[in-house]
Amino acid sequence: MSDTAARGGFFAMRDGLYVPSAVQDSPWEVGFQNGMGMGGLLMHLAHHAETPAPMTPARMTIEILGQLPHKPFEAYAEVVRPGKRMQIVESTLVSDGKIAARGRLLRIRKAETPVLEGDPQSFPPREGLGLRPPNLRIPALAEAVEMRLDKTALRDQGHGRIWSRLKWDVVEGQETAPIVHAAMLADSGSGVSNPSDRAKWISPNLDISLHFTREPVGEWLVLEARTTLGGEGSGLVNMVLGDEHGAFARAHQSLFIGPLGPKGRAPPPAPPAGS
Repeated sequence: MSDTAARGGFFAMRDGLYVPSAVQDSPWEVGFQNGMGMGGLLMHLAHHAETPAPMTPARMTIEILGQLPHKPFEAYAEVVRPGKRMQIVESTLVSDGKIAARGRLLRIRKAETPVLEGDPQSFPPREGLGLRPPNLRIPALAEAVEMRLDKTALRDQGHGRIWSRLKWDVVEGQETAPIVHAAMLADSGSGVSNPSDRAKWISPNLDISLHFTREPVGEWLVLEARTTLGGEGSGLVNMVLGDEHGAFARAHQSLFIGPLGPKGRAPPPAPPAGS
């Protein structure tokens, strides 16, 4: 990314801890952090783990195991499955001794191999699209991310499309790779496609899984999402992510659907027992 000195960060490093900025406010409960930056940091840490040879991402899973308080916290990554042909890196966010989120990145050695586009997909251009309306619960987000919403997709209930460009880095002063941007954009799937009435229901995502066919390139990425609600307290978001060269990944979210609290916000569900 260019002009790094003038860019802010979702997080800053201070005395070995990650300090969240205002852009990391949670839309669900005051005093906690949102999943966009958490997923980005998990991918950022995993992406920078050492490899014995050039590798390309194949799959990234992000699981939210508990709420992450809006205060300095620990984060680290370690290679849990070393290898020259494939590698698994696990990244973790920890606050007050409790694991709040964990990511796993599967990487495969990079090599020249055949190209087969089984489902080639292109996306309408972003030129002419209006800015996505500011998130009133996270007003600082508009300073950090430029999003252009394709309103034509919204005519089909449960369907949404959005282009995104990071104006801030995930970690202040550290360049953000396009693959990290992809992990952050995948957090927006339910936000642009979920048809539930947000005056009555909350719908935080509990996880994200991304499967890559290649690495994304460029500063602009696009996401197309479709949400299905089963009427039993959960939902599923299916996403396609692309850049200006076409699709590069498929992604999914599991949603928790619940009634909105009396104060207009409600916390996500409690973490699983033993986490």
